[in-house]
Amino acid sequence: MTSVPKSGMHLSSLQYLRGVAALAVVYFHAVVQVEQVANIRELPLSGSFGVDIFFVLSGFVMWWTTRDRKVGIGDFLVKRLIRIAPLYWVLTIFAAMVALFFGDLLRSTKFDLPHLGFSLLFLPYWNPAVAATNAEVLTPVIVPGWTLNTEMMFYAVFACALAVRQSLRPLFVAVLLALVYVSAKTWLSGTTAAFYGTDRLAEFLAGIVLACTIRRLPRLSPGIWAVAGLGAFAMLFWMDLERPSVSQFIVLGIPAVILLCAALQIEISGHLPDLPKLSLLGDASYSIYLSHIFVIAGTRVAAHVVGLDLGMANGAVFVILALVVSSVAGIVVHRTIELPLLKGMNRLLRGGRKPPAAAELGTS
Repeated sequence: MTSVPKSGMHLSSLQYLRGVAALAVVYFHAVVQVEQVANIRELPLSGSFGVDIFFVLSGFVMWWTTRDRKVGIGDFLVKRLIRIAPLYWVLTIFAAMVALFFGDLLRSTKFDLPHLGFSLLFLPYWNPAVAATNAEVLTPVIVPGWTLNTEMMFYAVFACALAVRQSLRPLFVAVLLALVYVSAKTWLSGTTAAFYGTDRLAEFLAGIVLACTIRRLPRLSPGIWAVAGLGAFAMLFWMDLERPSVSQFIVLGIPAVILLCAALQIEISGHLPDLPKLSLLGDASYSIYLSHIFVIAGTRVAAHVVGLDLGMANGAVFVILALVVSSVAGIVVHRTIELPLLKGMNRLLRGGRKPPAAAELGTS
């Protein structure tokens, strides 16, 4: 058995789960595309649980990378901004330009200056592309970027917690998240409340609690944790498919916590396999997450050009193609855009110090 990992050290299990979460979201949106274009419902519509995994990971990583070290509020927020904003801003502006000049390509995006401005500020705003049919839909220009609105709120909450003693931070975060939740439910309405009045906020806190306790949990055999992890993933897929009208945190958040805990315990025991391709997908997960809507749209257009009817069989082919091409494109974006942007922003805002690595600080 290996020694218990120290806070801040690289954990391969986190990278693996980032890759899994990103591909789950790609799968979900690819199936949605098939349903909208071909009007079929045979393919299992699941995968949005990738967001729940990301939220739990975010809570875990924020604690793991700041525990037992002095981190200033300003320094923390600058690192978070450097890590999240540059690629998102570039792709958001790109999506807005695509919507302006090729309006039919991105079905969920319509060029609108206020919408673009609020998106760049990580604030919810009505999506003009669907306002005529559903005025309550609030999504940014890049629709999956809605999670970043929630992430940024969590970063602000966690930054405030850095001002108090470390032993009090989990409780402080819990109180602030509860205040956000209650305030959203009390003073906001409709979809606006869904951004900040969702029980998914508890997933951030659950990740923090797991990071606080992972070194004190009993050391069960890797086989037991493997079964627990596979069971948790199966539960995530099934619950996302069935979408029961109960707490999102109960049906998706708790299984996501178990999945992360199982992966970490297997790594701690020294039995986590070396999976370089999955680790690479984890490194590129943020790029995959933000860029896959362009890939899916392009794949849809290409399928139409070659006369591919998105029926059941071809729909499955389309989904597989979307997964493969989104992965490859995401890796390319990661290496050619995301990493250079990180280095450039670091030189600009951090005086030339080395930027935080994706594997260290993680993303949404």
